[in-house]
Amino acid sequence: MEKHVYPKGKLNMESYNDRVKNYINYAEKRFEDYCTEKGYAYKKLLLNADENLFESPIPHWTRLGIMVAQADYFCYNQNRQFYAEIKASNKIKIRDLKKYCAWEMIMCDPKYTQYYICFCFNDKLIIKTISQIMELLPKSEIKSYHEGNKYFVIPLQE
Repeated sequence: MEKHVYPKGKLNMESYNDRVKNYINYAEKRFEDYCTEKGYAYKKLLLNADENLFESPIPHWTRLGIMVAQADYFCYNQNRQFYAEIKASNKIKIRDLKKYCAWEMIMCDPKYTQYYICFCFNDKLIIKTISQIMELLPKSEIKSYHEGNKYFVIPLQE
C-alpha cells in the first residue's frame, strides 16, 4: 500500500487513522544510523509484530497496559545499555509520557540500564532522559489532536 506524503507539519492535522496509515518512519532510520556510527548494537522491540496498528496479530494489543509502553529499541555495547523511544517530532502525548515513566521505573536500573527519548530530526538527534523531559514540561505547550489526545510540545534546544 502506497503512503500519502503530507507537506511538512501537516500530517498531525489528519485523523489518527490517517496519521498511522501514512506515517513513514524516517526517524528510526536516523536513529539506527546513529547507533551504527557510535558502535551500538541495537534490536528493534516490536510487541505488535506488524507496524500497521489496524491489522495487529494481537487482538486489542493497545489494551495491554504497560506493555504498550515498551520502548522502540534496546541498544548496547561493551560499556552501556539503554532503551530508546524514538520520536520524529518534539510532541509527546500526555498518556504516553506517563507510560514512559512507568516503563523506566519498572524496567530500568539507573546504574545499568537507561531509558532515553530520542528526537530524530533531519539535521540533528536530541537525546533526553525522562528526568530531563520532566524538567522541560513547565516550559512546554499543551495542544490536542482532533480525536482529543493531548500532547506536550517539548521545547528542545541543544
